[in-house]
Amino acid sequence: MRLWIGMLVVLRWGLSAVPVEQDARALASAITRATTQRFRELVFVELAPRYGLSLYLDAEVEQVEVEVRAHARGFAATPLGCSEEFAANEPDRLVFIPSDRLAMVHTRLVCLGWEPRLLGSVHGVAFLELAHTPRPQDCEEALSR
Repeated sequence: MRLWIGMLVVLRWGLSAVPVEQDARALASAITRATTQRFRELVFVELAPRYGLSLYLDAEVEQVEVEVRAHARGFAATPLGCSEEFAANEPDRLVFIPSDRLAMVHTRLVCLGWEPRLLGSVHGVAFLELAHTPRPQDCEEALSR
């Protein structure tokens, strides 16, 4: 019996050392290496939120879609649409985007009046810091897509 318990403890310890894609520790570590700024809000755009980051970074976690999609029973109340989330001038926000959608979301953020700055990327997830800037005049067509 003791051997079995000892094997379980060793197995759990060994598995905790193996990095996995959904590991919030790896992402939190990359963020703290990239910046010393403290963020109040962690916004996941087109990604499943990593709620474990709220433990490591002491921040609220939100999920946002670039466009709110219609569902069989009407429009979903959550997640928020990108335009609604980024319309407010909230400071101290860190944004997470799939690395392969970075250019598209970057354009949308610029059109909403934000200047994104790439801080890093882990397991296909890019994270950006935002600075509020004047909204460009020629972005109405980009926002309607």
